Amino acid sequence: WHLKNAMDDRLEEACENAKNDDPDNPEKITIFTIAFQMNEQATLTRLRDCATSPSMAKTASSGAELEETFKSIAKELGELRLTQ
Repeated sequence: WHLKNAMDDRLEEACENAKNDDPDNPEKITIFTIAFQMNEQATLTRLRDCATSPSMAKTASSGAELEETFKSIAKELGELRLTQ
């Protein structure tokens, strides 16, 4: 239990550091998460909170869905580049 809590804390810290909302450092990372074959609500919530926005937290329950999810993310990234 202690190890799980420590890992959860590290994930949260890593996500916050990657998001980097520091106005003095303009470099930002866009974070997508994918929960693969995962139904545990606490984990899904953590992944949603880690993603740059809730819409960037994806789920997939099969290999085919996972492949489609990666394609969807690639498309979104392409659209992000075009607008920036």
